[in-house]
Amino acid sequence: MSEHGTLFRIRTERLAFRPLVPFDEDNNQVIFGTGFLLKHKGKHYILTNHHVISNARRVTATTHGVEDGQPRQLKVVGMQPHLDVAILEMVEENDARFFNDRSAKCFEGEPGRSSRIKAETRVTVFGFANADRHLHTTSGTVSGRTNWPLNRIQTDAVVNHGNSGGPVVDDRGSFVGIVTSGMDEMQPTNHFVGFDEIIVCLERIEQRVKEMHEVDPHFQGPCSDLGLYINAVLIPVDPSALFERPRSSVSGALVTDALPNTNLLKGDVILGVKIKDKFRNLDSHMMIDIPEVWTHRLDFRVWLDRIRGTGRVLKWDMEVLRKGEKEKVVVNVGPNMLKSRFIYPDCEPVSYIIFHGLVIQMFNENHVFDLEGCDDSFKDPRVNMYSYPMITNTLPECPFTFQDSIRLTGKRVRHITSKTQNSGVKFEEPSSDENSLKDLHEILSIVRTIPKTSDIVLILENGERVGATARQIEEYVNSEFVDGDRMSRRENLALHRVFLPYWKTAAYDVYRTEPIVSRETPCKDVRSIVPVRRSDTETAREVVEQWQSVVERSKKEKRNQQSMMIIGISLFAATCFRLLSK
Repeated sequence: MSEHGTLFRIRTERLAFRPLVPFDEDNNQVIFGTGFLLKHKGKHYILTNHHVISNARRVTATTHGVEDGQPRQLKVVGMQPHLDVAILEMVEENDARFFNDRSAKCFEGEPGRSSRIKAETRVTVFGFANADRHLHTTSGTVSGRTNWPLNRIQTDAVVNHGNSGGPVVDDRGSFVGIVTSGMDEMQPTNHFVGFDEIIVCLERIEQRVKEMHEVDPHFQGPCSDLGLYINAVLIPVDPSALFERPRSSVSGALVTDALPNTNLLKGDVILGVKIKDKFRNLDSHMMIDIPEVWTHRLDFRVWLDRIRGTGRVLKWDMEVLRKGEKEKVVVNVGPNMLKSRFIYPDCEPVSYIIFHGLVIQMFNENHVFDLEGCDDSFKDPRVNMYSYPMITNTLPECPFTFQDSIRLTGKRVRHITSKTQNSGVKFEEPSSDENSLKDLHEILSIVRTIPKTSDIVLILENGERVGATARQIEEYVNSEFVDGDRMSRRENLALHRVFLPYWKTAAYDVYRTEPIVSRETPCKDVRSIVPVRRSDTETAREVVEQWQSVVERSKKEKRNQQSMMIIGISLFAATCFRLLSK
C-alpha cells in the first residue's frame, strides 16, 4: 500500500501580522487548512500552505485515521513563502496510525510530474473546506497557467476557505500539486502550485536543515527558503528600442537598475537565457518557450522555481546586450534583496523606528494592501530597488498629530530639520530631493543628535510639513516613561526588529549568517536593538560567503577534535603495548 495520501485537517493558532503596526500583540487568530502526507527519501512529511501556518504559535492536526479523534501536534520543518509551501512533521514520530491507516487516505497514487499537465486535464481537489470535519472533494479541469511572479496552475475546480494546502490529483490518480488560493471575484478560477516546483523547494529546505544541524546539533527548525530571484528591476523592451532597424527580431528585458554582484549592469538588455544546455530568446514581453513547464510562452523568470541546487546563490547563464555588443554573462540569482520586497515576518525580522510617536518603516509591498494610492509607487525603478522611509502609524499622544492638519499615515519622510528654541535661527531649508532620507539608519542617526530643547519639523512628500514643539515632545517622552509596559514594547528613538512568531526553539533567518536563538518571551517583551548598519551594496552573495565560512569553521573544529581523539587513542595504545612488553 502506498505511504502517500493521508489527509489532515490542520488548525493553527497564530499571531496575525499587521504591516502598519508590526508590534501589535493582540491580533491573535485561529485558522484552518488542509495538509497531507508525503514520503520523500524515507522521511514522512506533511505538506500544506505557508499562509496556513505563518506566524504560528501552535499547529495541530486531526485525521479520520485516529480512533480517539484527538489532535496531534505538528512542528514546522521549513517553508517557502514565495511558492506558499510549508513542510511539517509530527512531534510524536511513532504515531504510525497517522501514516498507514487506509481510511484516512484520499488517493493511492505516487507523486506525478506537474509538467505533464496541459490545458483541459481533469483534476480532483481534496480538502476540509470551510473548516468542516468531513472531507470535501471537487473536480474540474486545468484552464491555464499564471505568469511570474505568481507561477501557479489555474483550475476551475471549486475551492473554498479551508481547502488551502490540500492535494490536487490528476486523472491518473497521481498527486500533482497543492491548492494555494482562489479568486473570489473570478469564480470558478483557483490556483495550485505544481509538484515539480515543490520537490525543488523540499530539497533546498532539507539542505538548510542539514547545514543548521552541522552548526547546532540541537537545532529544531524551522528553516526558510525564499527561493531564487534576479536582484534587478527589469522592464520589457521591443526591437525598435534596441536597434536602428525597427524590423530587427532582437528583443528582451531592459535592466533599469541592479544590485552589485548580480553581474548585471544598468542598461543591459537580457536577450536570452540558458535552459537545459540551450539558449532561448526572449520576446518583447520578456517571455520564452518553456515546453518543460507549459505549452504556451511564459515569463522567463518562471524557470527560477525549477533551477535545481541547494546553494543560496546559484548561477544562470544569460546572453546580454551590453554597450551594443552581445556577451555571455553568468548571472547570480539568490534571495530577493530589493528593499521594497514583500516581507514575511516568520522568515526575516521586520524593522521599524519609533520617533516621538511616529512609527516609521521602509515602504514595501506589505503596505500596499492597507494604504490607498500606493499601487503605482513601485513603477519607479528606484523605489522598487531601494524603497524609502514612510510613516505607517501614529501612537496615542503623538506630538506631531497635535494640530491634526495633515494625515500622516502613508506619507514619505524626505527630510527632518530642527531649531533650538529662542535661538533666533531659522529652520534650515532642505537640500535637493536627491538628498532625501534613504533608510531607517539615516533617520536614527539624525534624530539622536537633535537637542532636547529643539522644535522639530518633518518635510514629507509634495513639500508638506508637520512639526512638534520641544514642549510637546517633552510631555510625550515623560508620558512614555510613566507607562512602563508601553515603554518596554515601543522604546522611543530606537530601531526595533520584530521576528514572528517568537519560536521557543532556534530559528533561522536567511538574511543572517548564524542561527537566531530566540528566548521564550511574549511579544510585549521584545527588546529594541540597533544592529550594525549594513551598507546598501551588501548582497546575497556576501551573505552566502559569510554563512559558508561559519559552516566550514564548524566542520574544521570537528575535524580537529577527531584528529586529537585519534592521536590520544594512539598514544594510549602505544603506552599500553610498551607496558605489556616489559
